[in-house]
Amino acid sequence: MKEQSPKPRRRAETTKPSTTTRAKSRKETASTAPRPPAAARTGKTPEVDAQARRAMVAQAAYFRAEKRGFDGGGEFDDWIEAEREIARMLDD
Repeated sequence: MKEQSPKPRRRAETTKPSTTTRAKSRKETASTAPRPPAAARTGKTPEVDAQARRAMVAQAAYFRAEKRGFDGGGEFDDWIEAEREIARMLDD
């Protein structure tokens, strides 16, 4: 039996990139880009339920405490200021 010699390697052919790797045109990007929620387009803040609002206040209070180095005694003030901040943000 004859030994087969390996096939010579060809240089990779240059082909047009597929649509998945090709950069999208400006028109394609604009039409397929996700749109912001209706509230963002109209400038109105969406309604937030009590549980979500409390979570926002808790996070804002935490960041205030972190900013002051978590020194004891300022937790109440942090919470009150966080409630005011969230109220201004959501109720405007």
